[in-house]
Amino acid sequence: MRETTATPPEQIQVFYEIALSIGRGETVAAVARTALSSYLRRLNCSTGGVFERREAPDGGATYDLVAGIPRQPTFNEAFEAATGHVAEGAEPESAWHDETLPIVGTHDGSHYYLFDLPDFGALVVVKNGAPFSEGTLAALAPLHERLADACAGRRAEQEARRARETLRTVVDTIPQEVVVADADGRYRLANEAAAAARGVRVEELEGATGPPRLGREGDRGVSDAEQRVIETGDPVRIADEELVDADGGARTVTTDVVPLSVPGETGRQALVVAADTTERVEREETLERTNTVLRTVLDTLPAGVLVEDPNRDILAVNQRLCDLLDVPVDAASLVGADCAAAAHDLKHVFEAPEEFVDRVNERIATREPVTDEPLTLADGRRLERDYVPYELPDGEANLWVYRDVTERAEREAELRETRRRLRRSNRDLEQFAYAASHDLKQPLRTVGNYLTLLEELYGVGSTLDERAFDLVESAVDATERMQSMIDALLQYSRVDSRGGALEPTPLADVVDKARLNLTVRVEDADATVTADSLPTVRGDPRLLVQLFQNLIDNGVKYNDSASPSVHVGARDAVDPAALPESVADGLDGSREWRHVYVEDDGAGMDESAVERAFDVFERLGRTDVDGTGVGLALCQRIVEYHDGAIWLTSAPGEGTRVDLLLPAPT
Repeated sequence: MRETTATPPEQIQVFYEIALSIGRGETVAAVARTALSSYLRRLNCSTGGVFERREAPDGGATYDLVAGIPRQPTFNEAFEAATGHVAEGAEPESAWHDETLPIVGTHDGSHYYLFDLPDFGALVVVKNGAPFSEGTLAALAPLHERLADACAGRRAEQEARRARETLRTVVDTIPQEVVVADADGRYRLANEAAAAARGVRVEELEGATGPPRLGREGDRGVSDAEQRVIETGDPVRIADEELVDADGGARTVTTDVVPLSVPGETGRQALVVAADTTERVEREETLERTNTVLRTVLDTLPAGVLVEDPNRDILAVNQRLCDLLDVPVDAASLVGADCAAAAHDLKHVFEAPEEFVDRVNERIATREPVTDEPLTLADGRRLERDYVPYELPDGEANLWVYRDVTERAEREAELRETRRRLRRSNRDLEQFAYAASHDLKQPLRTVGNYLTLLEELYGVGSTLDERAFDLVESAVDATERMQSMIDALLQYSRVDSRGGALEPTPLADVVDKARLNLTVRVEDADATVTADSLPTVRGDPRLLVQLFQNLIDNGVKYNDSASPSVHVGARDAVDPAALPESVADGLDGSREWRHVYVEDDGAGMDESAVERAFDVFERLGRTDVDGTGVGLALCQRIVEYHDGAIWLTSAPGEGTRVDLLLPAPT
């Protein structure tokens, strides 16, 4: 305990000047300089300095010059001796502060004094001339304490102000809502975002109990959290809470409330940071809905699907794949599993296990897309697999699609067998027709020969009467007609087998050749055959000549006019709306067609005859004209060989028109 003495005038003056400097809000350096100037002036001292003690991380201390007279003191030998242990930035020896303060020394007529400034540092004063008296030193002790208190207090204020300024800078630059609330619910600090959400200005919010942030249900969950954090010191997070702003708008907000200790202030406060997560929540909800849709689509696909991520872990898989490969688990449980390990575990379900694994590895190594790769399971089922490599932001990934094609393969096998049997049946039919025609020709020829001989041996007036002669003549005609029918039937049966490859064929050349073949028929009937500019089609030239020859011949033959007229024309384009329904329904719309027609000015036919026109051996009641009844049926067979269409339009007395659709050249 220092003994009390009357405060000398010079000390009062120093107190006064220190009080003035503190009142002016000056810095620690200004306070120290004011006090130091008073010391030196009032005590006739030549120089001196105030040093602030700084604790070092290693437990030592350094002394930094805060104020000096002059600002950078002249370190004469006396002052250097006084400050040798506390020079600016130097490590002091521990000996000096273990001694009784003040430390007093002399050098070349100067006296130096080192005084302790409790809780702050040290004061060094150099006095020329007579030293301080013991009474003066004792009287200065309270002044040192006041100086130390002033410097330490100012330093604390500055540190607190710097902390507040730093906090204000940080708060003002944070885009989220930020407030600092105390135990009374009063907002000590707030930024623009927080004030705007509450419908007030920052100045109105700070220092007042802020308007509540209401949840949709009317509660103030955040304020309750502030009190809990202040009381317990434990941080609280309120995630994705729907709050109502001052303007009535609702947002989704995630709020973090953490305890805060402000330098220079007592009591715990709460730092509240509220981040608007509306967009994120909406994105997550949209993503969740999208994932739900994708999951639904994936689960309803008839094919098994597996998606790998860049690490070859399962990103997505559907139940169909588990069912195809007899995996007795729920598909969702496989997400995240190692695909390579899964392939190894499942290889036994395939007919060739090691080949399955090798082909999977090969696909991933080459990253070449593969479609309809055949696979066979150990139980005989047939699969097809597609491999699709794709890119994700974090690397290469893989998509696998498995389809069960067992039923399709069986149907295709059955279809191939049916086609094989049909081809064999057609060959048998052709052989039958050939054999029938060959075998029937000989007896018919024999009958014809004998009947002819009978006619020659027995003329009119011979043993056979006239009626017998007529019968013999009819028999000969019948055998000749039967011969024609057999030839026509044989021709009809051989369309498929005798047809050649389809090639670009100009119809103008086809019609010219058909007219040439019918020269005698056309001239005998005094008929006229004309043709438009005809297109080129894809067809068999020999069969097409036979087709148009039959149609032109019919137009001349079944015509009662004195000078029959037959015209071969062409349409500019195929009009689907103008086609008969039966033709339009069966036409391949993916192909290009050429529309031509053959029309005559003959007698025509009624509707019932038109319906039977393409039946084999159907002569439509015209038994007075030579024919086999196979001509139009043969035309239809030739058109069908070209995958085309044929139909007939006619009316009694208005002639007949036959329309044709033939494929365009490719």
